[in-house]
Amino acid sequence: MIRTLLLIGTFLLSGVLLALPATAQDASDSGRTNQEIKKRIDRVIEEKKQEVEGALAEINTKKRGFVGPIDRVSETSLTIATHKGPLVLPLSDEVVVRKANKKIAITDLSVGDFVIALGIETDGAFMPKFILSTGSSEKPKDRVVLLGNLTQIDKSTVTLRTRGTDETKEITIGKTTEYQNADGSKIALKLLEEDLTILVVATDDEGELTATTIRSLAPLSGDEPS
Repeated sequence: MIRTLLLIGTFLLSGVLLALPATAQDASDSGRTNQEIKKRIDRVIEEKKQEVEGALAEINTKKRGFVGPIDRVSETSLTIATHKGPLVLPLSDEVVVRKANKKIAITDLSVGDFVIALGIETDGAFMPKFILSTGSSEKPKDRVVLLGNLTQIDKSTVTLRTRGTDETKEITIGKTTEYQNADGSKIALKLLEEDLTILVVATDDEGELTATTIRSLAPLSGDEPS
């Protein structure tokens, strides 16, 4: 910082000296010359005051961004979980919060929402300017594979009794769930029956299982769905 100020001062002083008329530099009255130089330096510094302050502000300011799910939220602060640990963000009326390209209130944020905090860091302190919320965690969901007997089935869930551990697992099924025959060909959901041995590939979102693929381990007769 000191070196920067010295460089700026040297630059300004050099400019002033070059701008002086030759008669002033050659004058025998050194007192009058020094007074003139001082006046010119003061005038140049005053003219460049905002530029100097802006340059120093750029040196001390860093643009930063943090991402993570919300651990705690209040009207005055927001705590998010980052890869370096919890980060407490001070909030004010100047902070802009957006979700799906729409401005929302800070109180509309919820614990577990995934956010991107953008702002500036000055002297080690981060001040958020924008908070962008996706509304849900972007953390990749765990994938699990289950093998067992189908004990119950309906339009939205299947219940599986696992082999080996003899646990009962309720698994959500949806429009994107794919049903397969033993050879991997696609089949309709209606071909699955209770007591059938199946292999289930599912995502695990904090204990909630959602099936991506359900395959029968016994060959089933039926046409492939259109």
